[in-house]
Amino acid sequence: TNLHSERPDNLIRTVLDGIWQPAYVEIGHMPGFGRALDDQQIAELAAYLRLRFAPDQAASTDLAGTVARLRAAAR
Repeated sequence: TNLHSERPDNLIRTVLDGIWQPAYVEIGHMPGFGRALDDQQIAELAAYLRLRFAPDQAASTDLAGTVARLRAAAR
């Protein structure tokens, strides 16, 4: 659902922070990539995921700005 959302915030938060307590144990954990990837790399990943897995949705705009805003809010 994060890929189909009008706002990319949840998707980006997931990439930045990871998933430490999944809703179902079977889906497993995912590490956060906030320290490994810069804002532009996370924006490009989010754009790719949206295009690949939600092609019927409009492309998100200003993804790098959204990543920067979410990083700053987490500090």
